[in-house]
Amino acid sequence: MSQDKLASKISAPGRVSLRDLTADELLALRELNAGLHKTELWIRERASRYLASCEWAGSTSSPSQVGGARLDKFIDAKVLFTLHKYHPGYDQTADNFIAELDASAIALSDGEITTFNFNDMGEPAPHPLDDMTCCFLFHDLYDHFFEGDWGKLLCVGSIWAEVSVTEQMISTPQQSRLMSFRARPATFD
Repeated sequence: MSQDKLASKISAPGRVSLRDLTADELLALRELNAGLHKTELWIRERASRYLASCEWAGSTSSPSQVGGARLDKFIDAKVLFTLHKYHPGYDQTADNFIAELDASAIALSDGEITTFNFNDMGEPAPHPLDDMTCCFLFHDLYDHFFEGDWGKLLCVGSIWAEVSVTEQMISTPQQSRLMSFRARPATFD
């Protein structure tokens, strides 16, 4: 889904200053950051477990050849955000996704990304959240996806995280076993 399509469900006006937020809204942002940090740790733990259980432990992609077939594996992680159920645009019959982030950097990191402080709010200090350690996902959602709009960030209702491992095998039949075509080969449309 495109960023514009996801964020189009949010009709909250642009709120770009932390000083315009209420104490309850600031608390909600702190709670969202804490939830996102837990999500980061969950993603990292799952990815570490998958990597350790594979013969390619420590690598994100390790193509190899086995019996003439090419084998490959990779890890993918994403985090989706739904609209808060009390938002006027919430639809009980829809998924209500408003944002999607690629979290593969977290899954593939050495873990340092989950401890770094991304508190760069673009506001002069002191500001109401300058004491908060901002996790990567909070920073990515606020700064890159919602482009600094606190009102949109406050519309987040739930966090949905996915980690997947894809294993692939690609093989090519022996050329000597292929039939030669006497007539024009079929086309595949």
